[in-house]
Amino acid sequence: MAKKDSSKEEGGLNFLSIGTRLLTKDVMDQYIRTLGPHRTYYATGMVASRRVIAETVPDIILMEFEYADGTAYRLLQEIRKNPLAASSFVILAVDEDSLALKNIAEEMDVDAILTKPFSAKNLEDQFLAYQKSVVDKTSVSSLVRQAERAFAEKAFSLADKLFRLAIQTGGENARIMAKAGAYYAKVPDYTQAEKHLERAIKIDPQCVVALNELGLLYLKKKEFHQAFDCLTKAQDLSPLNPERPKVMMKLHMMWASETLKSVLMTDPGNDLLKYELAKLSVFQKDYAAAIKLFQQIKFEATDPLNDEVKKYTAFLTKLSELR
Repeated sequence: MAKKDSSKEEGGLNFLSIGTRLLTKDVMDQYIRTLGPHRTYYATGMVASRRVIAETVPDIILMEFEYADGTAYRLLQEIRKNPLAASSFVILAVDEDSLALKNIAEEMDVDAILTKPFSAKNLEDQFLAYQKSVVDKTSVSSLVRQAERAFAEKAFSLADKLFRLAIQTGGENARIMAKAGAYYAKVPDYTQAEKHLERAIKIDPQCVVALNELGLLYLKKKEFHQAFDCLTKAQDLSPLNPERPKVMMKLHMMWASETLKSVLMTDPGNDLLKYELAKLSVFQKDYAAAIKLFQQIKFEATDPLNDEVKKYTAFLTKLSELR
């Protein structure tokens, strides 16, 4: 359980700074003290950040894009999944602003970007932005956060109501539409998800969150051409996302697998196709399907692939027994 912090009782905020090249503790403390009775915490790596977040439940997190033992992307994935810190106001500190950084920040659900060096005035502006989002419960950003929190708590009808209200309040806003689309994809309500994500892309063709989420939705529906188009555009716009290559690999394997299955239906006796599909199943960790396919293969006794089939079958059978 998170510790109760006295700064909360005094009306102050918990402020967490993650990184090694931002500002020294003394300078940061001096900056924050000019803004009110706030408490500052520091972490230089992933482990320390997890501990401080669990103990203090920070209201505001200032984070370097690259720090000590990881990237902001990896840590923020954890933060947004952590009920204690999911609604923290996150500021990303970067050495040089760029479109690629803006897009990765959008994917990481970052609230603001500060380019180093920055001043106390820059921090003050972000404090005010945070306080406004907290005080004004009817603001779009507050409604979206409330909706996401409701979904995390499995209050689905409330989450749906809040997303609808956020869209009504925000109007033609691509980011809100994209967030709503991502929400409906998790429900799952693919019809509503596709509707909102396509709307987001119509409003802003470079909305990387919407492109990525729509690509993932198409992947679930096994609509591979559309998935490839969306995910490729997302990759071009946000090349810093470390998860995208894994997603693209999954797309290519699923696409190849479904293509081979389709061809095999028209030529069920083609052992070479079965062999290739079985190997793909191994890569996809669908070991039961792989064993079944390998057992169906009947190459000529002199075919050198016979030995490969026997090795695969023996290995996968043993693996299945261990599992």
